[in-house]
Amino acid sequence: MGEDNFYKVNKILSNLIEEIQKYNIFDGNFLSLRKTIENFEINEVFDNMLSFYEIIDESDINMIIDNFDNSEMNVSFRLKSLESLKIKWNKNIGKSKQLREICNDSLAFRIIVDIEKERVLEIIEKVYKYNKGFEVVDFYKDHKSKDDGYRGIHLYFRLNPKSFPVEIQIWNRKDAILNYYTHEIIYKSDNKECYDEYSYKLRKWLDNLPGAPKNIDKEFIDFWYEMFLEVDKRGD
Repeated sequence: MGEDNFYKVNKILSNLIEEIQKYNIFDGNFLSLRKTIENFEINEVFDNMLSFYEIIDESDINMIIDNFDNSEMNVSFRLKSLESLKIKWNKNIGKSKQLREICNDSLAFRIIVDIEKERVLEIIEKVYKYNKGFEVVDFYKDHKSKDDGYRGIHLYFRLNPKSFPVEIQIWNRKDAILNYYTHEIIYKSDNKECYDEYSYKLRKWLDNLPGAPKNIDKEFIDFWYEMFLEVDKRGD
């Protein structure tokens, strides 16, 4: 990925953060998200999440995404479904979990780039100097407690105690290939724990793929990822 595309990633991340910060405000009557989930009713929580999503969906964020969503960088965002929220909620009932911990990815943006993690961290460090109020989680360095091979960099915004966190995930193409597969096939399975080791081994295999000779126009990962995007666009 050339320097020009490096600055494209920098620009879209800065623009997204600026736009998100305009709307990361919630009903003043809503309880602080520092309270445990036992203090909330799940459908009320989801209604608040949905209201915020509708505001974001009608904002200039879609225009920002349309300007940058191309073969070199794929950008999308989604609201966590009520079904997914219920699964996470039920897993944590009785564990004194704060609502902000359960809803840390209620609204999530995903940026997939053709860039290595070191360059992504350079961009985040640069953006962070001018935008406070978010947490950086580096899953390349700080793996999950049981490493299942997931890699990526997450940014979490939470500007006040009554606002839901907003998550921005940044993956490179290698991350995307594995993370999509493990989420759809393994994470959603009933026996996820049984497959964590398999997922981790897939990550080690991907990390050790040989580099392409200089006379090869396209790296294996790039070819694989682009084929995946083409199939996804066709709905196959």
